[in-house]
Amino acid sequence: MGEDPNSSSEPINTSLKNILTGAVVSFLGFAIMRGAGLGEKVLIARFFDPSRYGQVVLVVSLLSLATMLASLGLRTGIVRYLPRYESKHNQGGIVSTSLKLAGVASIVLSVLVFLLAEWVSTIVFNDPSLTGLLQVIAFGIPLAVFGQLSASVARGMKDARSKNLIENICFPITRVSLIGVVLLISLETAGIAGAYVGGYAVMALLGAGYLYTVFGASFGPDFEGSRLLRFSLPLLFANGMSFISSTLDTILIGAFLSSQAVGIYGAAYPLARLSFLAPGLLGVIFTPVISELHSSGQLAKIRDVYAIVTKWIVILTLPGVATLALHPDLYLEFVFGSEYVSGATALTILSLGFFVHIVMGINGGTLKMLGESNYFLLSSVVNAVLNIALNLWLIPRIGIVGAAVATAVSYTAGNSLVSLRLYTRYRISPITLNNLGTYLLYVAALLVSYLALYSILDGIIFPITVYVVSMAAFLAVYVRSRLPTESERELLDDYRGKLQETL
Repeated sequence: MGEDPNSSSEPINTSLKNILTGAVVSFLGFAIMRGAGLGEKVLIARFFDPSRYGQVVLVVSLLSLATMLASLGLRTGIVRYLPRYESKHNQGGIVSTSLKLAGVASIVLSVLVFLLAEWVSTIVFNDPSLTGLLQVIAFGIPLAVFGQLSASVARGMKDARSKNLIENICFPITRVSLIGVVLLISLETAGIAGAYVGGYAVMALLGAGYLYTVFGASFGPDFEGSRLLRFSLPLLFANGMSFISSTLDTILIGAFLSSQAVGIYGAAYPLARLSFLAPGLLGVIFTPVISELHSSGQLAKIRDVYAIVTKWIVILTLPGVATLALHPDLYLEFVFGSEYVSGATALTILSLGFFVHIVMGINGGTLKMLGESNYFLLSSVVNAVLNIALNLWLIPRIGIVGAAVATAVSYTAGNSLVSLRLYTRYRISPITLNNLGTYLLYVAALLVSYLALYSILDGIIFPITVYVVSMAAFLAVYVRSRLPTESERELLDDYRGKLQETL
């Protein structure tokens, strides 16, 4: 089965427009997903003490791990290969093969989690009360895998609306609604686990409906499973390493410290992760666009698209990260309550560590779309090994601050390796003179806004106002400067014209 040829005549602003349109379409979905994710944590934290909240964080982390393992890295494989084919017949074969492979893996893992729940709870976590929670989430593994693969199919088809409806809108809304019902009728933490399973059930049903609408009852001949797995399996292990980097700190805090410490760290971590909203939005269509450009040999366009999209991500993220790092206590107290303010230092460290990743651009997604799954695995192993070593060393000594340092340092190391590969092999870099000039202008606008508002406002309103004012001041100067690229000016003129037509 050969790959379909793609046209190489499209200008760069067509690719940028597709990415930007996907981000705009995805905004509501991501806002709901992030808001629901944060909202559910606030609900649980308000109704349960930090110890039981920590139990929920722990089992949800284990559910994520099991789902990731059962997916076999095929979520990325689907996104990479679907844009390279135009025929629904061939695309259906990719989807059919992926569902069969992941389906078997998810059922096997679900059975194992259910049977080993008591042993894991007692021996690994020394908390027998976790047994029931683990048995409940075992039923959610096949549902989660099917729903997530369906969302990846929509993403690979560059259908941002369907992807967001399946994964970012209906799933979190259902999950939070069910959690609210559980809390209202005073069920215990096992009910929270059941709410997650219910959310995944709805997600799987929507995914099945989407696949039937696009491909019908017959998907087409199976794709070469060995070819798909050769690309995807390294990503399974890479995702495992990434999962270790993102959740091992939580698990080790539970092992070395207490469920209360898990709960406090579990409040700081999702707040820091909010900085990934911009790359998440722009990355929905960015990765399939990169795969499509690569399949037709348009490396120069990939370089330009990468640099411009990285600049957009930094523009959207910088003031939020700055205020989060400088005033973490305001965010923690406002969102979770005064009991969680002790996580302020950890939140500052995490937000700065994640911002280093953001400045490097969507490097991991790009490297995978270029077919470099083995090198991405290598970088993930370095990240994970460093993360494990630092967590084991630092958590017993300095608690959750040590976990934050371990995460920030390991993220920086792993992402530096990815960015180094992109530059040395493909000359793809987030650093250009245009980008540096833009960042300097933005830092000046942010500094002036911060100093002007510091003595006027207080509380959570202060960082929010700084974000809005600095963004507005920067954009007012930026659009009149020589910093926007020719492609950005064309996009701006295009959207301005459409706006005028609408009005």
